[in-house]
Amino acid sequence: MSADGTRRARTAGLVRLGVARVRYRLLAGGTRQTLLSVLGVALAVTLVLSVTSVSLGLASQGEVRTEAADFWVVPAENQGSAIVGVEGTRFGRVHPVAERLNARDDVAHATPVLSDIARVRAGDGGEPTQVFVVGVVPAAEGGSVVGLPTDALSPGDPYYANGSYDGRWTGQAVLSKSAATTLNVSDGDRLRAVGSDERTYQLRVEESHPAQAPGLAQFPVAVVHLSEAQRLTGAAGSDNADRFLVDSTDPAVREALTGLYPESEVVSQRGLMAHNLQTSDLPLAMSVAAGLIAVVAGVLTIVTTTGFEVADDGESRAVLAAMGVSRSTRLGLIVTETVATAALGGLVGIAGWLAVVGVVAAAGESGAAVPTAVARPELAAYGLVLAVLVGLLSLPFLLLFARRSSLVEALPR
Repeated sequence: MSADGTRRARTAGLVRLGVARVRYRLLAGGTRQTLLSVLGVALAVTLVLSVTSVSLGLASQGEVRTEAADFWVVPAENQGSAIVGVEGTRFGRVHPVAERLNARDDVAHATPVLSDIARVRAGDGGEPTQVFVVGVVPAAEGGSVVGLPTDALSPGDPYYANGSYDGRWTGQAVLSKSAATTLNVSDGDRLRAVGSDERTYQLRVEESHPAQAPGLAQFPVAVVHLSEAQRLTGAAGSDNADRFLVDSTDPAVREALTGLYPESEVVSQRGLMAHNLQTSDLPLAMSVAAGLIAVVAGVLTIVTTTGFEVADDGESRAVLAAMGVSRSTRLGLIVTETVATAALGGLVGIAGWLAVVGVVAAAGESGAAVPTAVARPELAAYGLVLAVLVGLLSLPFLLLFARRSSLVEALPR
């Protein structure tokens, strides 16, 4: 056998021996340090994968959206003067623009969308609760936004009254189940909303619904008419909205929407989701933070528990040395055992993460919550790589401890 073949055979044998020793410690009455190492890495991996999958779910599903909207007009990164910035970048004079869009034969329905926070309370008593208010111009045939149906809202926008904002105040509101629970109200109940001008405005709960899709509707949300949302949030002065949703199956509409506002961009419904994932730093930031915490926690766990294991195993290493096994081989055995332990912890952590995703999905189906955790194969690979990285980062401390240990003292007398 060649020298390379001999070296590979020795390495393979060393790996098999290291894995067998880990298996013995776990299954055949060995010490508990190895089990604690596996559980420590598993908990770290479960944490980082759960946080990452939830953050990805929120980022990809948390935007205001409708099921039928084929195109979105959203502010670009660098906004021009025609876009008025109020509480962030917003479009101005949106009602006339929406009227022009709805006059087109190739547009089924177009609506501006305004989203902001308002203080709402039930009845005359109690402290106001912050509710996420979403304003739209409902279509006659209904629809949905942020996972909530708009069928209970009167079509059009009566209070706008051609820009005078003195038309009929409908006060109609469709609440998410979370908002109804938080405010302790049911269908038909009255609400009082405190506007940005500190005036009190009357609302009426037309319907409350559990979320039809993952996203904002799992939080306290109220969908109302656009002009009424503008009055509540102080956006009526410049007729502001955050974006436009345009329902059309004609690709030619995209060209007309491109010049709707300077420094705006047009994306498809699917393209907007990709755009949000690419431009949002939230998933990356949450994943990196969770990853750093997991690495530190995993390394500390392995260094502590496996360090005791290395100390307890001094006798067997002394016997190997007496048999003529080289120091590099003995240290290589520690490397193999540590990496195998970390990898096994990674596999257990992946199983724990899948269990978390399953529980969240089951809760969503039962109506208790909305599933926002994303399960992707690449996340499982990420968890396994993270676990192996934890094992590799632990090696310098363990090898240094093993080199400084006295094998003579470890020999039985």
